[in-house]
Amino acid sequence: MKLLDVDRAMLDASSNPVAMVVLLHRDAQETRGKPEERMQRKLAHFRSFFRKGYRAEDLRLLYRLLDQLLRLNEYMNEQVRATMHQIEQEEVEMDTFVTSIEELAAKEGEARGLVKGLTQGQAALLLHQVERRFGPPPPEVQQRVATLAADELLALAEALFVFASMDDVKAWLKL
Repeated sequence: MKLLDVDRAMLDASSNPVAMVVLLHRDAQETRGKPEERMQRKLAHFRSFFRKGYRAEDLRLLYRLLDQLLRLNEYMNEQVRATMHQIEQEEVEMDTFVTSIEELAAKEGEARGLVKGLTQGQAALLLHQVERRFGPPPPEVQQRVATLAADELLALAEALFVFASMDDVKAWLKL
């Protein structure tokens, strides 16, 4: 089977740089003598370089090949360069947008983790206070305290000052 016989849709869908090389070669042959179509395909390939997530090294090599195989006159080359610059800016902005979303998600995750960690620390401290006052808390008290929200932990910590026994702790926890 010849490379030129491979299905174009399959090559388009592939992120393999070799598939892109085959597409560039095909387009060079198919657009010979059709400068407008060649220019459109050149720009389409340039945009797809970003979308397919090629490494920087592969991008440079593919760009050189694109420029060699899909040659244009000087006027069209200037148009293509200007459009390529716009495409690069759009792709960088898209990356920046995605990065901003990722940063926001990371901060939200970090905040949730911080709250969870603080709540776990408060629960551990509260269980330590219960143990110091009334002896080791039974497993059901430990499990219930571990499920309390931060505001409930604070309320229980304040209530500990007036409790006389572990039974008061259990009653407060509704056990």
